Amino acid sequence: MLVRCEDHPSKQYVHNAEPVGYPDTAAICGRCDKPGKVLLNEREWKRYQAGNTVFGFNSAIMKVKIKRATSL
Repeated sequence: MLVRCEDHPSKQYVHNAEPVGYPDTAAICGRCDKPGKVLLNEREWKRYQAGNTVFGFNSAIMKVKIKRATSL
């Protein structure tokens, strides 16, 4: 999982979801100071589609809660 604004996409983490409160969120892009969306890899995206809304960074420093998509 990564947090990035739309100006800083990732090739590995191609799916995105809004963190709770977006755009007024504590989830800030790791490359600048703009509000970020949560970027998920394929494995994480499948978990999100299955109903998981809490994801952690690889460093286990914190977790981010994602809004549940209405279309899933």
